[in-house]
Amino acid sequence: MGSYENPSIEVEDITSFTELKFEKKAKLIAIPTTSGTGSEASFGIALKDLKEKHKVILGSHYIIPYIVILDLFFPSKMPKKLTVATGFDALAHAVES
Repeated sequence: MGSYENPSIEVEDITSFTELKFEKKAKLIAIPTTSGTGSEASFGIALKDLKEKHKVILGSHYIIPYIVILDLFFPSKMPKKLTVATGFDALAHAVES
């Protein structure tokens, strides 16, 4: 079964070269539930296939959200271990840049 925007494309057939045409029927709104690097507003995503146990990494300007809503409620409820992990991830990206 394809997506709402791309009914003819099956998820298992998506590769890094698949042209995903979004925002013709709906706008993408992202609400991150963790804090860290701001990846919710980037053009890269990782899809995880739990059945086949592999990831597909995609990059496309079509997946940059139209709106990003930053709600302090979600990160404030993160477990301490996840808070530390996302904090160090953000620090690593900052040092890297």
